[in-house]
Amino acid sequence: MASDVVVRPKKTNFDLTLCECLLLVSVMMISALVNLFVDEKAEEERRKQRVLSMKQVLGAVAGSLASGLNVLLQYVTHFLQAAGIQVGLPINTVTPEGVIFVAQWVLLLLICYVVITLAFQLVTFFLRWIRWLLKLGVVLACFGLILKDHSVGTETMAIRLVCLGCICILLSIRPWKDRTMAARIVHLEEQVKILENRLREMERWRRRCVILSCCLIGLLCFVVFIVFIVIMLIVISSSQ
Repeated sequence: MASDVVVRPKKTNFDLTLCECLLLVSVMMISALVNLFVDEKAEEERRKQRVLSMKQVLGAVAGSLASGLNVLLQYVTHFLQAAGIQVGLPINTVTPEGVIFVAQWVLLLLICYVVITLAFQLVTFFLRWIRWLLKLGVVLACFGLILKDHSVGTETMAIRLVCLGCICILLSIRPWKDRTMAARIVHLEEQVKILENRLREMERWRRRCVILSCCLIGLLCFVVFIVFIVIMLIVISSSQ
């Protein structure tokens, strides 16, 4: 009986190259993940260092402000006591923590004020835009109804269109850009008027200065003339 022969396929160069590529890709991915983790740790450390340095700077500034305020409070207290006024101040000493606390609340109030102002401006802008769109929609609807009504003559339709145009002018239905340009033009006109008034004031002050300088020069000349006459009289009297 013939023995069974098992034929095993030989590995080709393509299989070896594919294995090497997969191994290389896996190594590169692992190295990229390690580098990413290391970069994140380094970035976190740098962030902590920046926060710590900022805290130190803020602490130094707060300490300087606190010491300055304490000196100012002492001077104010001594001045009031010297004036005979006994005043008990609610704050004895100012600490850096108190300065930082007040600065944080002031900054928070400023941020809230800016956010509320921007929100009101946006709401006002959208309300104006919606109102303009509503006006425009009503005008277009009226225009379509006028053109759609074929039961009237051409003259009546023209009169209606003229009336609609007059209503549009009265309601100031214009594009938003035109309004913005008109507001800018009005603002520029006001600025020009202010500049003209300032120039007039400067011209008046210049005239006043010229008149005053002329008066001073005339007075000086008169004084010099009087002194000269007095000297001449003294010389004449001494010679006689």
